[in-house]
Amino acid sequence: MFKIRIRGIYATALTNLAQKWGYRIVQATEPIRERFNIEFDRAPPDLTVKDLDHKEGVLVIGRPEAVKDFLTKIGEIEGVFTRKAVVELRSTFRGVVREVKGNESIVEISPGIYGKLRGFYPVGSEITVYVRKPTFSKKEYVELSEGVAVVQPYVTLLPRGGIKLSEHIRDPEKRKELLTLAYSMNVSGYCVKWRSSAQYADLLQLSEALKKAYEKALELEKAAKNAEAPAKISEGESIAEVLFASQAKRELDKARKEVLYTIDGHHAFKSSGTVSSVVTDFLEHMASLDEDLRKYIEEKLEKLHISFLRGRKISIKHIKLSGEVIKLTPGIVVDVLENGVILKRVFTSKGVYDGLNIAKEPGDYDLMEVNTREWYVVHKYFSKNGDLKGVYISISTPPEISFDEIKYIDLAVDVVRTRDSEPKIIDRKELDMYLEENLISRELYEKAIKIAEELVNKLKSEKLV
Repeated sequence: MFKIRIRGIYATALTNLAQKWGYRIVQATEPIRERFNIEFDRAPPDLTVKDLDHKEGVLVIGRPEAVKDFLTKIGEIEGVFTRKAVVELRSTFRGVVREVKGNESIVEISPGIYGKLRGFYPVGSEITVYVRKPTFSKKEYVELSEGVAVVQPYVTLLPRGGIKLSEHIRDPEKRKELLTLAYSMNVSGYCVKWRSSAQYADLLQLSEALKKAYEKALELEKAAKNAEAPAKISEGESIAEVLFASQAKRELDKARKEVLYTIDGHHAFKSSGTVSSVVTDFLEHMASLDEDLRKYIEEKLEKLHISFLRGRKISIKHIKLSGEVIKLTPGIVVDVLENGVILKRVFTSKGVYDGLNIAKEPGDYDLMEVNTREWYVVHKYFSKNGDLKGVYISISTPPEISFDEIKYIDLAVDVVRTRDSEPKIIDRKELDMYLEENLISRELYEKAIKIAEELVNKLKSEKLV
């Protein structure tokens, strides 16, 4: 049974799922303890799950086997996209310097995996390093530091000296106790970093943890010197990012609804801007007070909230499977469809339309058609005089529309057509790369291609006017 700590806007839904998966919930917040009628468990977690900065999914960090298990289980939900760092954070390697670039040495730490290390080291020399910042692609360099790292539930040891405490340890007396303990023990040559779970441990547990961590560091130093480079010396903590498309958020809504009243679209709204989040809280509170109002909200919410958007300026969040979030030029809702909206986006600067390779001029505008039932978003680009320049269709997960923004996960391939050309599919290589790196399934890959091909045939039969 893995121990899991969960934070953020998805906490209730994920806690419900985690319990069903047989996980032990530790260090839960007060609202979660009340909702699930559980006691506070002080044990350190095997993995921690918390919101990504942009709220469109979660970051998962912890013991490799625990993270792997979580990703397997969460990945069974439709609309979930996962990617895991190629090496663990603070894992230790005996590497080989392969080349020097500028003021950095390029070190091979495992066959086909390279990292960059500050400083100049002779090419061919062997060096012990740990992962300071992992990467999610073998095509990118891992960031390294020299020496070994030890990761334990209560404490982390890193080369050099000093003492650091987690920002989550706020009790002045506990901070004083941890500082005193670290100063009193002989861990020369290493920086002691007390982790957040240390605030729940007693002095005996902490001193034993620090002692074992230091002994482990000395063992790793010896093991590294005797290793045949490139070689892995010790594990660190796995890091993964999980993106939730609209389908996944609906499933999380269902999981949350089993615990307390939840409106449809709860997680889509809560992951959007402040207005959407506040409106969600208000509607759920009102629905809890009146049964008739609850029924009305459940029956009418989607169509009502979309109808209220007419004339409103909303932002657009274009999320790539690499985790990058691109904020497009916002637009004004000029029309409301049965299951979506049309936005008008006006451009103020010169440029070139991506994929269309035609000039973008000040005053040009885009009529962006967004339908929550479709696996694509349509852009129709016009000159300031109203002449259609071209059509760009982005294949994506079904879009989400909130009070603040429109968002979707881009599936790489696009369909384009100008007035002077036949429609065609572009960016197929990017989709191929996502499949190669296991960011999408073969089934979704084929679905994206099929949708793109259908749109090409549809555009062939239409006149651009």
